[in-house]
Amino acid sequence: MTFKPATDLTILAPAGSGDWHQEWAEGEVIRQPDRVILRTNGQGQALRAGVELRPALHLGQQNLVIQLRVDSLADLQRLELRLAAQAGDRHHYVSLPISFLGDLEANFLQPGEWSSLHLSLAHGQCYPLSEFEAEAPMTYLQVMFEDRGGQPVEVQLGAIAAKPRPQRGCISLHFDDGYWHHGQQLPQLLQAHSTPQAPLKATAFLMPRHLNQPGHLSLADSQRLAQDHGWELGAHHSQPLTTMAPADLAGELGYTLEVFQTQGWAQGPVHFAYPLGKMNRPCRRALTAYFASGRLISGGPETLPPADWYRLRAINVTPLLSAQDLADLAQRAVHHGAWAIYMFHHIVDQPRLLTEYARSELESFLAFLRDQGYGTTAIADLYGSRLTRPDP
Repeated sequence: MTFKPATDLTILAPAGSGDWHQEWAEGEVIRQPDRVILRTNGQGQALRAGVELRPALHLGQQNLVIQLRVDSLADLQRLELRLAAQAGDRHHYVSLPISFLGDLEANFLQPGEWSSLHLSLAHGQCYPLSEFEAEAPMTYLQVMFEDRGGQPVEVQLGAIAAKPRPQRGCISLHFDDGYWHHGQQLPQLLQAHSTPQAPLKATAFLMPRHLNQPGHLSLADSQRLAQDHGWELGAHHSQPLTTMAPADLAGELGYTLEVFQTQGWAQGPVHFAYPLGKMNRPCRRALTAYFASGRLISGGPETLPPADWYRLRAINVTPLLSAQDLADLAQRAVHHGAWAIYMFHHIVDQPRLLTEYARSELESFLAFLRDQGYGTTAIADLYGSRLTRPDP
């Protein structure tokens, strides 16, 4: 692994820094020239280690960038980063918890692989700092993690850096699977809460093999979403890419893109949503040959610029999230220069499944967006912008 510095990155703590302090003794800290290795003892206890940041990190202007590798997610109980204004302050800090889904293939971090993890204040929880205080210079980073007991867990860190972020974030609404009611009800609902200054539009992720099938959009419905309502159309599939043989995977991705090109939906870059959010290195590599990005189902909000265009983090909207929850996430994302991608499936009167969301709650959230004047942003708009265009 080598950490590739970019012109807009400021290195805060070099890889292999000798300045790491082991604060809890349940494990070990191993310094190597290009990395720092933190290892628990496998007894279900936490390891905490910290490093001073030089220069300081300014969360009001920058995102935190960490080159990170976890050897086993299955044995990891929790992982949390903490930022403090000064070393030794355990009572005033910003917590940046890294959450994991039980389905390990649906996570941004993949076991045994290096990832460039970008985090903003939109991901943070302040203890007991105010949002304003949390934007003060942070000079100390703690890494805390705990194994489940039985097997040690190893976390490796390369260089720690800061990357400039925009002062205002944005919001996207994604509707997956191309259900019939997406085309019949949602465009009018979004239009009713739009204003000329802040229009509300969405991205529909379509599964070409399900077009014209019962319960799904027809080709004509899909065309109307794009042409009459200005929705962005993205690609999707019913089968997780991680379950496909290489030849089948290439064939399905090629077929999906061909449908988009035939229908005239590929005049710009086409974006893809991973089925069930499942992703691994082979399918990510295959996706890059056909599509401009790949969206997950968790880990959101995303940073601007994104950490990885083929691992876009999203907020999975379930009945467990109220309209107020969605509004709070949106407000934090916009204020802290992040990108809140909301992923919906079925919109119903009375949710009974985790893939369903109440129409009344969605309407309340849309009313909030209208009242705040936020509007929505398509993936293609960000992908093509100078701020977020991926490196070649």
